[in-house]
Formats: sequence, structure tokens, C-alpha cells
Amino acid sequence: MNKKLEQQTTNYMKEHKIARIWRKIVILPALMVVFCTVYLLILPAITMEKEVYCGKEEHLNHTIEEGCYEEVQKLNCEQTEEGHLHTENCYEQQQVLICDKEESEEHTHDESCYQIEKVLTCQQQEVHVHTDDCYVIEQKLICEKPIHKHTLECYSNPEADLETPQLWEKDLSSVELSGNWNEDIIAIAQS
Repeated sequence: MNKKLEQQTTNYMKEHKIARIWRKIVILPALMVVFCTVYLLILPAITMEKEVYCGKEEHLNHTIEEGCYEEVQKLNCEQTEEGHLHTENCYEQQQVLICDKEESEEHTHDESCYQIEKVLTCQQQEVHVHTDDCYVIEQKLICEKPIHKHTLECYSNPEADLETPQLWEKDLSSVELSGNWNEDIIAIAQS
């Protein structure tokens, strides 16, 4: 009976030891999962609390709509409005044949076969005058709400205490370097 009790005690201790080992193995990843989950849930709240230094408001969901544009008339013509402009002096009144019949024994052109028209006699080219065809209508964005998402740069304080070479030299002035890379790194870290 003593042997049986001893055997049961040994088995119990082995099982208990294995259970403790498994507990340690399972607890470490479980704690890591809990820590990561809590961190990921808190991270958006931490980000929302941070001070923004970019000076811009975050607009992620603004959709550009009809009211964000204004119609603008833009000259699309390559010609200029410079040069000669035809006046009354550039035209002459002339009789122009408007009759569709040929002159023959049966038909003789008379005054009814002619019409008096103004005919351009000027040899100079007239200036181009811009008309509605010379312009196109474009949409110009006038919306004041830019789409902006805060990045790490937005949270960086440009006025923060920045390390400079002078600060490094001051902090490390008491460290004596030996020339041995490993020892020098340890000495710098300890300072």
C-alpha cells in the first residue's frame, strides 16, 4: 500500500509539474494577446487626444459637390483683337447681277435683274473680334474644405526640445573613449 501511495504521489507531482509548465506556456501568449488587444483599442483614443501642430482641420468624408464649383469663362481662341477694323470707307455700292437667266434675244437684263449691294473693296485684313465661340466655360473649384488626414507630421511639435550636436557634445564630454568600439558604446550608454 505504501508503494501504491508513493506511486500515486509521484504521478500526481509529475502531472502537477506538467500542468504548471503548460500554464506558463499558455499564460505568456494569452497575456500578449490581451496586451495587444487593449493597446489597439486604446490607440485611437490616444491619437484623438494628441495635440495637432499642422494647423489644419481633419476632413476625411467631405465629398466635392455642385456647390464646390463656380463656372468661369475662359478665352480659348488663339487670335488677338488687334489690327484694322472695316468702316464704311472700306465698302462700295455696286450693282450685282441676281438674275438666273442668261441674256438672249428673249431676255434682256434690266434693272430688276440687278441688286445694289455693299461690296468690300478694302485690301486690309479685318481684326478678329472675340465671340461666344472663342470662349469655353470651365468649372473652378472654390470649396474651402480641403480633404486632409492627420499624419505623424501633423502631431510633431516643431518647437519641441530637439537634440543638437552641441547637446550631445556637452552630455558626452565626461566620457573618455578608449578606442575599443564595444567599451566606448558601453561608456556612452552609461553616461
